[in-house]
Amino acid sequence: MSVSLLSKALGWRIHRDGASGWFSSYTTEGPDGSPIRVLNVEGAYQSATFLDERRFEAPFSYLRSFEAIFQSGRPMRRVLMLGGGGFAYPKHLLVHHEDVVIDVVEISSAVIEVARRRFFLEEAERRFGERLAVIEDDAESFLRKTENRYDAILNDLFCGCEQNAFFLSEAGCLLAKRRLAPSGLYVSNVVVSDDREGRARLASAVDAASAVFTHVASAMIVEPAYTSDDNYLVIASNEPF
Repeated sequence: MSVSLLSKALGWRIHRDGASGWFSSYTTEGPDGSPIRVLNVEGAYQSATFLDERRFEAPFSYLRSFEAIFQSGRPMRRVLMLGGGGFAYPKHLLVHHEDVVIDVVEISSAVIEVARRRFFLEEAERRFGERLAVIEDDAESFLRKTENRYDAILNDLFCGCEQNAFFLSEAGCLLAKRRLAPSGLYVSNVVVSDDREGRARLASAVDAASAVFTHVASAMIVEPAYTSDDNYLVIASNEPF
C-alpha cells in the first residue's frame, strides 16, 4: 500500500518540508480517553491539542510543567519559546496568564501552517492578537539578532526524537542568558532515555547550565503511557528560585 493510501486509511495527514522532513498529524486517544490530535515528527510526538472546548489547554504533563516559571516568585511579562510545533504550551499560557505576551520561534513554515490549520493556532492568533508573535526563524539565529529581553526563555527544540544539542550546551546557555532579564529563567525540556546515554545527556545539560548560571535545578516530569523515556525540566537563573 502506498504512503498516501495508508495515511488516508488511518486518517493521517502527511506533511513534508526541508526543515522537519516528514511529519504527520492525526487523531488518537488522549490522557483521559478523549480524542486529541497529535503532531508526529519522525515517529515522536512533537505536540498535541484537545479537539473540544479545551483546545487551548496543554494535554501533556511535560508541557504544563513549563508553568513552573509562574511559581518562581518573579514577574513574568514577556516569554520566549524556542520550538513551536503545534503551539500547545503558548496557547495554554495565553489562556491562563492574561498579562503575559509570548514570542514563539519555529523554523519550519510547514509546521506553522499545519499548526494554524489543524492545531487552532489561527484561532489563537485572532483571539490573542499582539500577545502572540509567531516567528519563522532558526532559534540560534533569532537570539543572535534580537534586542528583546525576556523574563523566561523556554527551550523545547526537537526534530523527531533528536533534541537540539546547541541549546543544551554551555554556548547555547550563554546565548540564552544574554537575552534574559537579570532575574530571568532559562528552562529546557530534556528527554532522558533509561540508559547510560540518556543519563549522560541530562548530566551534561545540568553541567552546561551550571557553568553559565548561578542557580540550576532539574526535575522529572511524569508522563504516563506515552513514552518509555522521561522528561526533565532543567531550570537555570542567576537569581534563586
